[in-house]
Amino acid sequence: MVAASLVAEPGEQGAPKSHLTSTVIEAIGLAKDFGTTRALDLLDCRAGEGEVHGFPGPIGAAKSTTLRLLLGLICPTSDTARVFGLNLWGQAVGAHRNIADVPEDVSLWPNLSGGEVIDLLTGLRGDPSIGCVEN
Repeated sequence: MVAASLVAEPGEQGAPKSHLTSTVIEAIGLAKDFGTTRALDLLDCRAGEGEVHGFPGPIGAAKSTTLRLLLGLICPTSDTARVFGLNLWGQAVGAHRNIADVPEDVSLWPNLSGGEVIDLLTGLRGDPSIGCVEN
């Protein structure tokens, strides 16, 4: 059994309480075909701020495909998918300002922790206030 997950984190610090129940990730009818093979068939899902959703399943169950679609890394065959209310394809630049992926199998910097990789990558954006704090 392999698992993947997505986390819907709050967009802005100090957001009003009513904002905490807003939908961060939403997919309606998300599908992906690779040639004649349907890898993902009309997925509907929604995640609000602070929610964590898991995708348990065997190898080949479209867990990674789903996350890649929701990150805008691969193009869907059909969909309605939004992150922070933005369409991943029609408003890709705005959507990608607020999403990231830290895969577990990164070997680019083997001596860095996941938090250190996040700090390094967010530092490239030029805003030192964004990053990861490790205890």
